Amino acid sequence: MHSNESVFDTIRAKRRWHTPHDPDAAKLGFRGWHSRGYLPHFDMPRLVQFINYRLEDAMPASLRNEWTTLLKNDDDLKRRLAIERYLDRGRGGCLLRDRPRSRTG
Repeated sequence: MHSNESVFDTIRAKRRWHTPHDPDAAKLGFRGWHSRGYLPHFDMPRLVQFINYRLEDAMPASLRNEWTTLLKNDDDLKRRLAIERYLDRGRGGCLLRDRPRSRTG
């Protein structure tokens, strides 16, 4: 059994219900749902995608207890907004925070 068989199970399931195979798109190199063994991917013509990431310390483990009340909110949108506001406080090292540039010359 492949070490990431669950990824391939996910791909097979998505191919059954999500988007039918498009031979014209395939001729252009679009593969629909596929994987190289570690993450599912999806591509098709005119598909817009983005990547959202956070640095490891955006939510320091020592502060996880503060999330208890945030996660109890049953309203999905309000819960997500509260979490984003919390993360925007910059509780970790904030390596990407805008810093004043030094003037040279």
